[in-house]
Amino acid sequence: MGTVQRGKPRGRRILLAGTVAIFVGVGVAWVIAAYPWLAAASRYEKALSDAKDAGVVVTEADFMAMVGKADPEAARAARDLGAFIRGRSPEAKATYDRAVQTHDAGTVRETLAQHTPALVAAETVGGRSALFADRDFSNPLETTLPEYSDLKLGAKLLKLRSVVRANEGDFAGALQDIRMLDGLAKAVATEPLLIAQMVSSSLSTTRLDAVNEIAGVFAAQPEKLAQLKTEAESTVIHADAEAAIAGESYFGLFVANHLNRRIAEQSSVSPDRLLPKFMPLGLVRRAFAARLLENFAQAARSKPGERWRTLSAARRAAAKSSEPTEQILGDCLPIFEGVDVTILSSATKAKILDALLEIARLRSATAKWPEQWSDVPGGAPVSPLGGEPLRFKVEGEKLTVYSIGLDGVDETEKAPLFPEKSDDVEYTWIAKSLP
Repeated sequence: MGTVQRGKPRGRRILLAGTVAIFVGVGVAWVIAAYPWLAAASRYEKALSDAKDAGVVVTEADFMAMVGKADPEAARAARDLGAFIRGRSPEAKATYDRAVQTHDAGTVRETLAQHTPALVAAETVGGRSALFADRDFSNPLETTLPEYSDLKLGAKLLKLRSVVRANEGDFAGALQDIRMLDGLAKAVATEPLLIAQMVSSSLSTTRLDAVNEIAGVFAAQPEKLAQLKTEAESTVIHADAEAAIAGESYFGLFVANHLNRRIAEQSSVSPDRLLPKFMPLGLVRRAFAARLLENFAQAARSKPGERWRTLSAARRAAAKSSEPTEQILGDCLPIFEGVDVTILSSATKAKILDALLEIARLRSATAKWPEQWSDVPGGAPVSPLGGEPLRFKVEGEKLTVYSIGLDGVDETEKAPLFPEKSDDVEYTWIAKSLP
């Protein structure tokens, strides 16, 4: 009997010791798991001070002052454009698709006639060149481009009409349309997020494509080619994206400071990684905010024109990192992925078209092709995409000016086995009606 009684306290002590060991082990494991969050959160005050010193937008008042007021007429036109496009009949959609695919003159004219309201709306936005969004900017989760696919379709309509006008000999009308395209790109670029810069670059590229096609129509008129070259040079490439970077900083900080399940699902492709289990939400928010502030302060201190590249590089590094606090960059701001390539591609196309039009003008004026870049005024331009000189080749009366892309491999000189995998960027021009 006494042996049994003496065993009970010993059993209790063993159970208590085991329980304590489990709690200590769990506590140690939690501290190890929490260390990155604790370390990042401890840097918050310094990160906030550094960000303010660097000029990062961190308050709603600063963000609203940067954004300014929407242009009512442009906002109304943007809504009208979207409403028309989404309300098109199946027949109008089919006609538009055929026009884009075939460029058949009759189909293009039919499309333009059906889409007159969309053309008017696109012209209105393109003529304003100002912020046209109409929404509550105090919640940046709602601050995304309004139906930017509608704007791109409006730009394609303007391009179609510019080529129609060129083929009818209406050079002034064609110039008017490509200037409206330039205005449309500028209007989009006033949106305060980097996605606007990507869409603006896409619209600028549509404009360059139109200039290239119009140049083919006026191949035998060197004075018109020279004027088109001036138009191509004026194309705005929004490489700095200063206002957009300021908007992104406020957007990111808003997400970090208000993070919850709904925001994580709206903002991230992997919301569970933004909300780690067993971590206090307040700690996670503070750690993420500190990490974002550090990143944007670094970008703000980069020289103009390099800031968005700094963000792109940080986003790619975060995506490869095993550091849990990096997920706010890797997941929450996925728009950084590819933004540098998009903008550089647009800038490269502008360089290519400028060089192509200069060579075309020489061919039209002299009836001879230059044999090398030293025969072309200005020489060989350097491609923003990859940093290599542009190249050109002549096949009969066909001229191709191109960039060899980021891989540094010339896949245009000889037809590649898999042309769809080439990252070369090019424009072509044919010397029609020339001796």
